[in-house]
Amino acid sequence: MLEKAGFECELLAAEPERPNLVARLRGEDDGPTLTLLGHVDTVRADPDEWSRDPWGGELVDGWIWAAVPST
Repeated sequence: MLEKAGFECELLAAEPERPNLVARLRGEDDGPTLTLLGHVDTVRADPDEWSRDPWGGELVDGWIWAAVPST
């Protein structure tokens, strides 16, 4: 589906049964890039144990923050 939409796709795996999909859509111009990173090996999160809302995706100082454990 991604290749039909113009993405370059590659599967990379440290362990063959757990590959990662890397999909890249090149722009026509030089300039900043955007990376979207997701994973499925997540665990439950108690928001009281995190310094920020783990599902919040807060924009702080030019960065998007999510799932940042408190110390």
